[in-house]
Amino acid sequence: MRVFLKIETENEFRQVYEAFAAGGTVDTEVYEAPFNGLLAIVTDRNGVCWVLSFYRT
Repeated sequence: MRVFLKIETENEFRQVYEAFAAGGTVDTEVYEAPFNGLLAIVTDRNGVCWVLSFYRT
């Protein structure tokens, strides 16, 4: 199971990414996604897999 989280700002995206990655596992590093934004996949220390996205406007 994966939880998808759409984040409003790039700064908040990076903060959430770092918080989940601390003590967790980075499955996919932050990268420029084809939808003009950022995407990353992180499994937190509790085993929850998060798909993080940020869309630029």
